[in-house]
Amino acid sequence: MLEFLNVFFSSGGFIPHGHCYLWKPGLVWLHIVSDSLIALAYYSIPVTLFYFVRKRQDLPFDWIFLLFGSFIIACGTTHVMEIWTLWHPTYWLSGFIKAITALVSVYTAASLVPLVPQALALPSPAVLEATNRELENQIAYRLQIEEALQASEERFRSAFDYAAVGMALVATDGRWLEVNRSLCEIVGYSEQELLARNFQAITHPDDLETNLEYMHQMLAGKIQHYNVEKRYLHKQGHIVWIFLSGSLVHNAKGEPLFTAQIQDITQRKLAEEERKASQARLAGILDIAEDAIISVNETQQITLFNQGAEKIFGYTANEVIGQSLDLLLPKRAAIAHRQHIRNFDTSVGTARKMGERNEVFGQRKNGVEFPAEASISKLELAGEKIFTVILRDITERKRGEEALSQLASIVESSEDAIVGKTLDGIITSWNSGAERIYGYTAQEVKGQPISILLTPDRFNEMPSILARIKQGERIPPYETVRLKKDGSQIDVAITISPIKNRVGQVTGASAIARDISDRRAIERLKDEFVSIVSHELRTPLTSIRGALGLLAGGLLTAKPEKAQRMLEIAVSNTDRLVRLINDILDIERIESGQVAMENQICDAATLMLQASEVMRAMADKAGVTLSVSPLSAQLYADPDRIIQTLTNLLSNAIKFSPPSSSVYLSAEIQQTREPLVETRFPASGVGEGGTGKEFTPSLPQPLTLTVLFKVKDQGRGIPAQKLESIFNRFQQVDASDSRDKGGTGLGLAICRSIVQQHGGRIWVESTLNEGSTFFFTLPLLSGETRMLNAEDERENLSLGDVTTAQAEYSPVDTQDSAVPLPSDAENALGTPLVLVCDDEPAVCAVVQTLLEQRGYQVKTAFSGQEAVELALQEQPAVILLDLIMPGMNGWQTMAVLKQRPDTREIPIVIFSVLSPEQSNLLKSSLENQTLSSLLDGNLLQTDLGQLQPSESSDAIATNAIAMENAASSNIDSVDSTINDILPQVSLPPNSDDDKPRPPDFTGWVRKPLNEASLFQALEQSLQQAKVARVLLVEDDLDLARVLIARFERHGLETIHAKNGREAIQKLANINPDLLVLDIVLPEYDGFAVVDWLRQCNRLRQIPIVVYSAKDLNNAERERLRLEQTEFLTKGRITPEQFEGRIIALLNRMVPNRKENCNGDNEAHPGN
Repeated sequence: MLEFLNVFFSSGGFIPHGHCYLWKPGLVWLHIVSDSLIALAYYSIPVTLFYFVRKRQDLPFDWIFLLFGSFIIACGTTHVMEIWTLWHPTYWLSGFIKAITALVSVYTAASLVPLVPQALALPSPAVLEATNRELENQIAYRLQIEEALQASEERFRSAFDYAAVGMALVATDGRWLEVNRSLCEIVGYSEQELLARNFQAITHPDDLETNLEYMHQMLAGKIQHYNVEKRYLHKQGHIVWIFLSGSLVHNAKGEPLFTAQIQDITQRKLAEEERKASQARLAGILDIAEDAIISVNETQQITLFNQGAEKIFGYTANEVIGQSLDLLLPKRAAIAHRQHIRNFDTSVGTARKMGERNEVFGQRKNGVEFPAEASISKLELAGEKIFTVILRDITERKRGEEALSQLASIVESSEDAIVGKTLDGIITSWNSGAERIYGYTAQEVKGQPISILLTPDRFNEMPSILARIKQGERIPPYETVRLKKDGSQIDVAITISPIKNRVGQVTGASAIARDISDRRAIERLKDEFVSIVSHELRTPLTSIRGALGLLAGGLLTAKPEKAQRMLEIAVSNTDRLVRLINDILDIERIESGQVAMENQICDAATLMLQASEVMRAMADKAGVTLSVSPLSAQLYADPDRIIQTLTNLLSNAIKFSPPSSSVYLSAEIQQTREPLVETRFPASGVGEGGTGKEFTPSLPQPLTLTVLFKVKDQGRGIPAQKLESIFNRFQQVDASDSRDKGGTGLGLAICRSIVQQHGGRIWVESTLNEGSTFFFTLPLLSGETRMLNAEDERENLSLGDVTTAQAEYSPVDTQDSAVPLPSDAENALGTPLVLVCDDEPAVCAVVQTLLEQRGYQVKTAFSGQEAVELALQEQPAVILLDLIMPGMNGWQTMAVLKQRPDTREIPIVIFSVLSPEQSNLLKSSLENQTLSSLLDGNLLQTDLGQLQPSESSDAIATNAIAMENAASSNIDSVDSTINDILPQVSLPPNSDDDKPRPPDFTGWVRKPLNEASLFQALEQSLQQAKVARVLLVEDDLDLARVLIARFERHGLETIHAKNGREAIQKLANINPDLLVLDIVLPEYDGFAVVDWLRQCNRLRQIPIVVYSAKDLNNAERERLRLEQTEFLTKGRITPEQFEGRIIALLNRMVPNRKENCNGDNEAHPGN
């Protein structure tokens, strides 16, 4: 008990109720005041009631007032507890008080129910007084009333006996006291039989309890009468439905009796039950119907919406009942549908069957439209027209029809033969693919046996196949031979499947046959290819394994010369393997269409010079003179692939030429009737938007202008029978060439594929022991032919005679494609960008004009803030900076630029009216008002503002000289004034100017402008030595160490990042001259790094060399391409070649960079 009380009065770990209100004072006090006032009112009401009862001792039911007082006191206590639990969470006590309140409330409510009739029956004093008066009057008329009652009784008796409805007088125990004739007819008993029974005996057992309850309520005074429908049991045993109206009366002795009026409603009940059954059947049909059944009235408001409609439209019936039918229709169809309903209303018909009109469209709850078929009917009930629509969603049927149509289209357009046949082997269907493969038309073969396609030795195939088909078995793909219409045989792969009807019965067979003749030919070529490749792979691998095995076994430890020879053999054969694999991959990618030609307008002379530059070292090593006769003609071609073709041909010519001989590269334009070359190529971009089908280019048209390239050597020549086959894979003039000359037998095959994809042709002419000449043609760009006379310009120009002007063409690797720098970037490399910052627009205009006349690119800024922003965006080669400017002055601008890692290395040339000495003194005192006003005054103003930028260059130069002469007269006075002021300027102690430090600027030019000083300062700034910085992003640490060591030989500062995340972090703080980027990296790959660079204006101009082992397709290259991007593939370029390409690229990007500190320039191409 104590534990219960402890729990009862304890808080139990609950939180006070005030926490629910977050202890907001306003809200808490609102509840305190409200509950306090309610409790006070509740306590005052019982006091008033108790006082009233005490004063009125004659009150009936005085106990009810006490009960009401207890109930109200309990209610007030609950509100007091609401205030208490704000701070004290004794919710068990609060709940107990509420439970007591609930008990008192329920008891009070229950007590009121029987009390109300009694209270209503009590007469009021006025009624009592009136009653007394009425009694006095009634006594006088009693005899008259009795006479009237007697007459009335006679009339009632007559009405009772002959009433059309059954009437009865029933005792309180249920005995029939009086019954009329109609009641006897209703139940089939005679009057005597009924009077000998009670009504319980003929009442249906299920209705008896209800009847008795009504009678008890009347006896208790709760009701005065009642109406009920009930069932009597007829004397003959069937049920009779009756409507009974019962009342309570009293006889002369005051004994209660019941009167009953009984109406036979059997026929009505039967009709109602039939109607309900019909409605139930209709409701069942509506509920199970898959179609939507919707009824609307004349105003097109929905009155019926079945479950099928709910499923189709997505609305519930409650959501749409009473809504306009437009809710279920597309807006475009709503008006037309309303008109359709009106037309139907005025038509003579009352129904329209489904499918009689075109399909309609509905709109689901989610807004999706769908096709449907609809039937409509009209019904008039009580003068109201009801339109009912049965709507069927035909979306799936439409899809099925479309699928069937698409399937039929696919079957008809299929390249495969699709043949339908009966179980007896009779052909029933024949598509266009079958016509193409077998040569028969559909009309020729329908109704014919399938045996017309069988070769004699395969007649026994079909019976066993048809037997398996009849069992429902599918015949898996098998390869066989079939006969064509012309009697020839064709290799096909056939799949046969049973055709079944809706009940699963096999009714026929469908055979799909594919022409595999090409595949069989390819398989033969593949076998030959695998045989050759395996030989080409095993031979060098055997040499490598043998040489390394001797070294690993220690057998040559005492013979270093032989050991060195074994290493040379291993290296040589490794290079041979690398070349073989690269060539195989290259030709496969080209011929499979994975490499699309990146055509652009290019010059034939440029391509010839670049190719010859690449092969120069090989020619020098072989002692062969390489003679080039460039032809300037415009082509629309992929320059990298044409250079690759030229270098392959030159490489072969050099390899097969004896020492001291010459190899000639020339070109000419010719107008010839080229033979049409029918060459089929796979479509490029299969899976990336390509068609995946082969195409046949219309190669050179008659009377075509072409460029004919010639590569001529003085070698041993090629036998006539080899002139065609050497362009095939792994074909060489002599099988020993691959060992002696190091070739793979794929170079000419690659050349042929490249030339053919450009719409050209390639061939060779040769004389044994005299040499060979390889020719290939490319279409000339229409209207852009410019020929250089070989005798006038470059008569037999040898490689050694190539001028410096031609050196701008960088070497191009023969086995990898490099993306050329965009033309605007090349211009930016050749013409430095100068940022001119001066608050005088006229000064900026003059300087910009002078610089642009000298070939510089110029950007102008009129404030220090603008100069900083432009420097970040444009990364200029040099900044020309004024010192005295409003807002951010020149010193502040220079400080900001030198603090930022991405601008600190940009050279700054001061362009000011001040001398360096004056600048040092004035730097810390620029805020002096006297000096500022002096320097900003008209004393320093010249007539520069009169110069218009639109004037001609001669006028600008003339005006500039005139202005300089006019301004020179003011400069002396300026210097004098400044020098007079400087002694008055006191510098703070311990000034930084007392400490030596490197200057933030690289040159100083005083105003007025002196052209010689200006250009001298700019050239000195641009020529200052700079150590190039390379960011290497490579996750292979061994390879990274090798590359860093190679870069360090050239004095490059190399920063290494092991993954993409680290690369991005480093790029956020440094501004490298070159980014060497691998693609496959942990923690952000190369694509993510480039995507990040693309979002940064400062970094998107950084040259990028993508150096990865991944073969990139065109889409991947485009994603990686920024303003200056080059692609090199690991394994396709040697480390030495990679080193040379990087150094050559840096020499173009940073022409005056600081070279290798050790003087090792041997890896620099062209040095």
